[in-house]
Amino acid sequence: MTDETKLLLLRKFFDHQISDEELRQLFLWFNSEKGEAEVKELLNANWAFWKADNFEEMDSDKMLSVIRSRINSGANGKMNSGIFFYLAAVFIAAALIFTGLRFFNYPRPGDERMLREISAEGSTIKNVVLPDGSKVWMNPGSTIVFPQTFTQEAIRELWLSGEAYFEVAEDPARPFVLGLGDVGLKVLGTSFSATNYPGDDQVEVVLKTGRVRLFKGNYDQAVATAELQSGEMGKYRKGSEEFLVSAADLEKQLAWLNGMLIFRDDPMPDVIRQLERWYQIDIRVASPEINHYIFTATIHDEAVGEILKLLEYTTPVKCTYLPGEPGALPVVVIRKRESGS
Repeated sequence: MTDETKLLLLRKFFDHQISDEELRQLFLWFNSEKGEAEVKELLNANWAFWKADNFEEMDSDKMLSVIRSRINSGANGKMNSGIFFYLAAVFIAAALIFTGLRFFNYPRPGDERMLREISAEGSTIKNVVLPDGSKVWMNPGSTIVFPQTFTQEAIRELWLSGEAYFEVAEDPARPFVLGLGDVGLKVLGTSFSATNYPGDDQVEVVLKTGRVRLFKGNYDQAVATAELQSGEMGKYRKGSEEFLVSAADLEKQLAWLNGMLIFRDDPMPDVIRQLERWYQIDIRVASPEINHYIFTATIHDEAVGEILKLLEYTTPVKCTYLPGEPGALPVVVIRKRESGS
């Protein structure tokens, strides 16, 4: 689609004039690999196009929330209700909540399978028991989607955005399949963690016990491209062709389950991403050379102020904490510390 066509689809959506076929196109666009990045770019570059809807005071994230809420409420009464609500459910789960995720084996209109979505909010790890008895521990900021029941399913299939640890109940007759965007994994009974954040450039799977098979593409068409044994980790850089398998540092990789973060000579960009999620702060790097620093520490129950002091003590940086505006995250500005300061 051209940019003009995409803008027209969004315009029709906000005006409640979008057809079934156009909504399908909008869903496919959002659910493509670069969908959200493209829509944000269009929204930010074409503010004049939206002034009639009084969006001039909104940023692109808020506009995406408008899209979600309007689809969820079934605002366009002209659409065929069956197709609309099927596409709406897929659109919300796949396109907005799971940015960059490509769902496979998704239910078609008329299917009786009902999906359930659970998110871990705030700063507390959320524990979920799936319909088959499998247990899931979700890191804050993570979401899973799964059928209300696995009774009628040939496979136990669910999807993850964020980070979660799974203890899978054994059921050889129904493999457990986890969708992680362009890739996925299949297990029979095992325990593992998986990380698939929309903003990260790679997917990680850490296997504690058992065995898993990693694959690219749709499960029903996929060929396993890697297999993990207990104590191994698989990494997939989004857009690449293969998985990288290595020995896992289970103590470090699974520390979050015990309320801890462990860094061992980790690159500062990785440290920053984890601290942002852990403490729900917005970290801004004012000096580019900071991205080349490394950081080693074990964090357990320390307040954000203590962590900032630790950063200043172990690396040549200065941290400034700024309370956020109402409804916004606090901001931490990190800049290189000048000699003598």
